[in-house]
Amino acid sequence: MAKRNDKPESRSAAKFPYPRQLKVRKGYYEYQHYGNAFQKNPYPKPVPFILIKGYWFSQANLPIGVELHVTVNPGQIILSASSGG
Repeated sequence: MAKRNDKPESRSAAKFPYPRQLKVRKGYYEYQHYGNAFQKNPYPKPVPFILIKGYWFSQANLPIGVELHVTVNPGQIILSASSGG
């Protein structure tokens, strides 16, 4: 176990598979689309979201700007780099 004042591993030292633990959080859509216009929603309902960021993306060959394909199944979300086109 690492001691309190130990330096964290170098960002380039990530080993794959690189497990991450995330939490689905509560957010809000402040504006709602009505017809052909957006209006401020006075009583927004919570909407689940996940924030994912980290230097490990580029280590996994997912640099800034790469397009991702998202596959959603019950209890599972798969992100993979688009093969183009």
